[in-house]
Amino acid sequence: MGMKELLAELPIDGRRVVQFGFAGPSVEKDVVSAMRKGGELLVLVNREELRAKVEAFLQGTVPSFKVLYSPVIEHNPGLAPSNFDVALFLNALISVRGKRELLNEAYRLLKHGAGAIVYECYWPTSIALRRALRKALTERPVFKVKKMNVGLAALEAVLEKT
Repeated sequence: MGMKELLAELPIDGRRVVQFGFAGPSVEKDVVSAMRKGGELLVLVNREELRAKVEAFLQGTVPSFKVLYSPVIEHNPGLAPSNFDVALFLNALISVRGKRELLNEAYRLLKHGAGAIVYECYWPTSIALRRALRKALTERPVFKVKKMNVGLAALEAVLEKT
């Protein structure tokens, strides 16, 4: 699986999307092309230098986007609950200590029946990191895991808010 296949599983066309993190221009191009009909994209990043980078990349691509910097993307009390159709985790779970808290925050922000895509690259391979990510998604799960692939270089999953 890759990002294009994940986006085919959970279309984001014309929807309100909250994105946690940034996985680089190639993945972001897939996200932008998947939003052909428009929609709204809110990107939350936890590194200040990423904010300008993501804003510059998105300029002129998605009609309605906003990039917010927060040192702790696991907690966004200023965002209304049940306000988004899809959540994207793009190398976000790797970059936070509170993996469960970040999943809980996405759950809070999503509407009932909404979905989430997880795309976490961990090259060079780290067995401990793979285990931590799998554990965050499957042990006392916040979301129902519809599909998950834990490979040597990445974890990819499609989740559903039940």
